[in-house]
Amino acid sequence: MKLLIQSDDYGISRAVARGIVYGIQYGLIRNTGMFTNMPWSEECAGWIRPYLDRIAVGIDLNISTGY
Repeated sequence: MKLLIQSDDYGISRAVARGIVYGIQYGLIRNTGMFTNMPWSEECAGWIRPYLDRIAVGIDLNISTGY
């Protein structure tokens, strides 16, 4: 049996993004959803790019935070 840990809200803040990348690096997180409407989302996308072969990334619908 495998445990799949889903992390939501990648990119809602830089701190959340760093924590998710940490979880990916240590094999805890296998997929995440990204908030693409935040001012720093492009920067956060760069942080996760080296791990795209290890995880699945989706886009979260965010209508309450950001622009």
